[in-house]
Amino acid sequence: MNRFSDLLVSKPCITVDITVRPITHNGAPDLLVEVNQRVLFSGVLDQPATLTATELDLPEPLLIKLTMSNKNYSADLETAVVIESFKIDDFEFVPDHTHLFEYDNDHSNTQPTSYLGFNGVWSLSIPEPFYRWLHRATGQGWLID
Repeated sequence: MNRFSDLLVSKPCITVDITVRPITHNGAPDLLVEVNQRVLFSGVLDQPATLTATELDLPEPLLIKLTMSNKNYSADLETAVVIESFKIDDFEFVPDHTHLFEYDNDHSNTQPTSYLGFNGVWSLSIPEPFYRWLHRATGQGWLID
């Protein structure tokens, strides 16, 4: 029987998949999506999109940012980005793990969310290998070889 750490040896890379949907009642949002400084999307998000970053080195840190900008605020009409799915190697973060993300926005709203309704940055910073961080962040303990 293989141990979990043995199974990872055959897969030295991880994949990030992000599915986003715009709300465009007051215009389409501007969105910038970056994974380790690699731009996956930059521009006006006027339709749903699935973005993928592949071949990310397993032991490397991860920094993922979704930046919404140039929103015109209105009391009656909404512009936003809805993060419908956020996966790293098929581990789904939305909706149960959005508290692991930081949402720095122009309204100082820090509630865990997958709904970007303010100009700002929704980010996940993982300063160590993903699976080590995941087991600690989800309360599963340490992986020991």
